[in-house]
Amino acid sequence: MGVALTLGFGVAKAQVTNVVTTANIALSGFENQTDATPVRITTRDILTLLGASTGSSFSRNAQLVLLSQNDQLPTFAVRDKLGSNVITTDVSSFLYITEATEVNANRNTLSYSAQTFNFDDQNGTSFTASGFTTLRRGKITGAHIGSVFGVIGLSSQVAGYGSAGGKYTVLSGTITAGSARAEVDD
Repeated sequence: MGVALTLGFGVAKAQVTNVVTTANIALSGFENQTDATPVRITTRDILTLLGASTGSSFSRNAQLVLLSQNDQLPTFAVRDKLGSNVITTDVSSFLYITEATEVNANRNTLSYSAQTFNFDDQNGTSFTASGFTTLRRGKITGAHIGSVFGVIGLSSQVAGYGSAGGKYTVLSGTITAGSARAEVDD
């Protein structure tokens, strides 16, 4: 009498929980012409430049977001809704953050850091803006996830330099992020 035994082995893929915050960039300054000319760089400008650089046609509803895993330094992406589909475009090769140091306070619910925001559309517009960043941490929830602890918002007062359309610029302003939500990346 024979007994047949079948074993099924599958490869388990770990699920990753991302914390997503909506980013906002508001910079102003001056570009080098024969006389200093005012210049502004906003989130909408960045989305337009990123669309051209990535070959994407982002809608007016597109958002610049920060994605973070395990409370690590986030990466930038563009989120756009097309019909019922949400498309996420990684733009971290054009826009990214570096951090020199971070000091935690209030049982890690508040942190202060020295961060630098770097942007280069590879078509003549770029900036490097550094400043004092305040990070607020707390409980973040998402559909079918429960809650995670992470950055719920950040605010950075920055100043720096770059180019706008190939002309040298000096800039200052704010970079913020908020409306934190958690989601699972399958």
